[in-house]
Amino acid sequence: MKLVCALIPAASLDALRDVLVAAGVKGMTVSDAAARPDEAAGCMVETVIDDALLHAVVKTILAVCGEDTPGNVPMRISDVLYGVRIRNAERVTEG
Repeated sequence: MKLVCALIPAASLDALRDVLVAAGVKGMTVSDAAARPDEAAGCMVETVIDDALLHAVVKTILAVCGEDTPGNVPMRISDVLYGVRIRNAERVTEG
């Protein structure tokens, strides 16, 4: 599993969400964020996905959000060993 975090323009959020859900992303966390205090606020989108979806998700984020700010969509991709469902303490090994 991979954790993908991307700082995107707020105007791109709805379009990105629709395309990611269509690509197979099951859920995501969105929060207000900015890379620097002097720049416009954007959204931090975080999602845990299966390894097989990684390249499609990265290409989708760059395609949808790169139009507004070419070359300026910072992303962080991390390995996730496992997750824990809070409601029943179940260990999860797939996105």
